[in-house]
Amino acid sequence: MNYLAKPDYLFEISYEAVNKVGGIYTVLQSKAEKMSNYYKDNYCLIGPFNPQQAATEFRIRRPSQRTQRVFNSLADEGVNCHYGKWLVKGKPRSILIDFSKLMPEANNVKKWLWDDYKVDSWGSGHDFDEPVVWSWAAGRVLEALHNEYKSRMVAHFHEWLSGTGLLYLKSKNLGVGTVFTTHATVLGRTLAGYGMDVKNVDNPDRLASEKGVQAKHLLEKATANNADVFTTVSEITSVEAEKVLGRKPDLLLPNGLDMNEFPSVEEFSIKHLEYKKVIKDFLVPYFFPYYPVNLKDSLIFFMAGRNEFHAKGIDLFIQALGLLNKKMKKRKVKKDIFVFIWVPDRITGVPVSLLQSITLYQEIKNDVKEEVSRIGDRILNDMARMRLPKSKGLLDDDFLYEAKKDIQSFKKKGEAPLSAFVVPEGNNIIRALKENGLENSSTDKVRVIFYPIYLNPADGLLNLSYYDAIMGCHLGVFPSMYEPWGYTPLETSACGVPSVTTDLTGFGKFISAHSDDDEGIFVLKREGKDYEKSVKELADLLYQFTILPKKKRIDNKLKAKQLASMADWKKLIKNYFRAHEIALNSIGKPG
Repeated sequence: MNYLAKPDYLFEISYEAVNKVGGIYTVLQSKAEKMSNYYKDNYCLIGPFNPQQAATEFRIRRPSQRTQRVFNSLADEGVNCHYGKWLVKGKPRSILIDFSKLMPEANNVKKWLWDDYKVDSWGSGHDFDEPVVWSWAAGRVLEALHNEYKSRMVAHFHEWLSGTGLLYLKSKNLGVGTVFTTHATVLGRTLAGYGMDVKNVDNPDRLASEKGVQAKHLLEKATANNADVFTTVSEITSVEAEKVLGRKPDLLLPNGLDMNEFPSVEEFSIKHLEYKKVIKDFLVPYFFPYYPVNLKDSLIFFMAGRNEFHAKGIDLFIQALGLLNKKMKKRKVKKDIFVFIWVPDRITGVPVSLLQSITLYQEIKNDVKEEVSRIGDRILNDMARMRLPKSKGLLDDDFLYEAKKDIQSFKKKGEAPLSAFVVPEGNNIIRALKENGLENSSTDKVRVIFYPIYLNPADGLLNLSYYDAIMGCHLGVFPSMYEPWGYTPLETSACGVPSVTTDLTGFGKFISAHSDDDEGIFVLKREGKDYEKSVKELADLLYQFTILPKKKRIDNKLKAKQLASMADWKKLIKNYFRAHEIALNSIGKPG
């Protein structure tokens, strides 16, 4: 793939380069190989130096003599550059900036932003000052490299956090092509947290001030309006950006994934069985001490993401689960639904009783395995002696004695907990579950496990990575009211698991434009819909999925995987190359 205009050097600047904070990290990491293949060694990321992450994700390399000369000069100014490779596919060159010595200059940088771009940052805090100083340092690095190499450069900046660097380059009139991508406007995301719709905004600047995000909003606005090429990730965010920032994006850069990183259909089938067993082995000690549950005829649903209660649709999901529970009980559905809410939140510990149940269950499993092995030896011994095995006496008396004790120790009074971890009193998710009749009682058909930590294979409970846990489930549900793109349903479908998204998300709009079928990835209609009606429609969707025959569920898995492939970087990366081409062609033209 070649374009007529291709920069000699392409720099991509993001606060999440080799620094995992949110979804932009996934954008950069998943497309790194495609960028490196296209631009070769002339592609370089610029991010902040985070010692903890750099220790595991970054390998220091010696730069060329010319680049080292630039770094030495910058170090004299307090801009310390670490050069090396990001240890992801493609191993892109990266410059990580330690800007700690520059923090005393924060007020001077903010004064410059006001003087030149009318970015009012009076009263801003550390969460504004830190990225502003870092991105100003990134601008200095780009300026110094451009002056040294005298080449055709394009710099691609992500989000408001990198905006100061773009504005710095513009102020120097260096002839560096600039691209700015806003993945979600500051004001749009803020309003979503209040359950407000950004489309109803009349005066964005005033509202940003009222909501306490004035500095970030004005910096984002200045960056968008001074970039050579302004882009965003979806049509839905394009409309938002034009209204909030006053400029219509020139190009859309939908987010993708490297589908080669995900299992094939055949691999998924094996992994699904493997990880479903792990999940069910967790559900036994979680529920069985209180009452038996139907694990044979059960389905596992999940939700994952930040605890943005309204924006992520957590409120809507929980209400829909409450309706689903009532409907399943009324219609005497045999299946049980187990729902994981993988939403990190504040915790104060792990219930001792749960740890005891997990430990005891593991001991019981080990004891049973040993006894089964002994039984097998006895049967073989009898048959070798030409005798038919007898069932009487197969189990040792010692085993039966210990089994009785274990059963008594395993029993617990009350109901199974709603959370796998101890959370502070008044937690919004626990409160919503109770308000919607989801108490994990013995008569419930929908049982919920709030799991408020990031999944990892050594968390002491489920012990699965995020992708492995997804593959053990049957459905992922993400009914967001605000989501500029939406990686979670895409990742879920790439893992071969059906998912639910909405038409208020960039990904939901993307799928609706590419598929007429209501299979694999379900797009819940929320745009212009009454909230209560959306709750009912989601509950109905979950019920219909619950009663699907197994063959139809398999068809949905295949369809989900097929739809996810439309967001492969193989198909979407060309949008990035086009943006860089336009930026390069804009060099020297009047703004």
